[in-house]
This record gives sequence, C-alpha cells and structure tokens, in this order.
Amino acid sequence: MFTAEEQSLITGNVREFANCDHCMVIDWRSSVDEVLEDALRWLPADSLHHECLDLDETQLKLTFAGREDRVTVQQEIGDNWLGVHRLSRLLRPDYELLLFGGNSVGDTAKFLIRSSEWWTAYRAQCPGRYRKYFAPTEQYSYLWDLPESKMPRPQQRPWWKCFFSMNGKAELEANRPGRVFQDYACTGGVRLGSCTRAKQATLS
Repeated sequence: MFTAEEQSLITGNVREFANCDHCMVIDWRSSVDEVLEDALRWLPADSLHHECLDLDETQLKLTFAGREDRVTVQQEIGDNWLGVHRLSRLLRPDYELLLFGGNSVGDTAKFLIRSSEWWTAYRAQCPGRYRKYFAPTEQYSYLWDLPESKMPRPQQRPWWKCFFSMNGKAELEANRPGRVFQDYACTGGVRLGSCTRAKQATLS
C-alpha cells in the first residue's frame, strides 16, 4: 500500500517527504492552471480536465470521473486557493486532497493527493500522525478568504497584544495556529500578522 518514499509518513520523518517530488507545492502566486497541472501528476492519466467557458476566462469547468464543477475566478492572486478547494471536493470520493503540514516554507502551501483507499489505510495505521500533519481544505478556507466561505474571518488580536497581556504566554499558546495543526502555520501562504485560532469553516 505504501511506497518506499511514503514510509517517511509512517515513521514521522515528514520533512523528507514535504517537497515537490512527493506532493503538490502551491505558491501564493500560482495560477489555477498551475494548480490543476500539478494535480495531474497524482491522478490517473487523462482523468482531470478543465476548460474556460467565457472569453474573460473567469468561468472554469472542471471534470473528473464523470463529475463536473463550475468555478468562477477573479483572475487575481488567491484564485489558486479556490481552485485547490474546489478540486478537493470534485475528487471525492475517489481521491482526497488534504492540506499537508509537514514543513513550513513561507509563502507556499503543500497538499497531498492520494486515493481514498490509501487514506483509509493511513488513518488506520497512523491516526496520530494523520491528525498532526493533515487537514481537509475546508478547515482553513477562511484563512484564504474564499468567496464561498460562510464563516467570516475570526477576530484577531495583534501578536504583540497577546505577548504583553497579563496572561500573554497562555494567550499566545491558545491562539497559536500550530496548536491545532502542529508544525505548520496553516495559512496556505497567507502571511497573517496576528495570532489566529483555527476554526472550522462551513462551505456550500
């Protein structure tokens, strides 16, 4: 079930795995086309298709395994996160695309695409590491300001107010993004200038 390279996910040496040879690496400047082209590396050949439906290239149609989704993009920075999220929904139930927190590299985010059978086996064998290093895209979508998110961005306190408050250390710990998703800030490349408590976002 697991390849020799994937053994690092079993043993916990995830930094050896967290690179573009083994997972999707999306830069904050990446386009939706680049996201989809990267995803193709981890999917069966000729299984994922996308096309523009208008001259402005703001209406995209994604097709996978007989399923279809239409995505409206703004041709702006940030469309890539919307593309990642909508792709993750389209791939289910055959595949799962999860946010991967094996390493933090500033303005990039990593995602792992594997079959649902692979994820079922991994969750059964390594439940703790699964919870520590992986999360569904919905869980942090509000950090990417996705237009379809029904949850507003949480109120945030500047880090220096947390630090200098009477209970600063405890407050920093409670609001530290890594408290929920260890080893990675979970910002998906968005550099937040304040402490953020990760919350579940409910999407349509």
